Amino acid sequence: MPASFTGIFAVILFRAILSSFNGALNSTVTLFTLNIYKPMFKPDDGEGEIVKSGGIIVTALGIISMS
Repeated sequence: MPASFTGIFAVILFRAILSSFNGALNSTVTLFTLNIYKPMFKPDDGEGEIVKSGGIIVTALGIISMS
């Protein structure tokens, strides 16, 4: 591979890794909020509250996984 394409290849590889990480993170948070959090802790919450809690959980899980 020519040296001029090394940066482009690194960007493509980094983008693929971030896309896979994002997909796994979103799937994990969806499964957690719908199967554990809502039935056990907040069964009467509406969709807005569940989305807010999912945002908090995804932020915490993202920080923990990057650490």
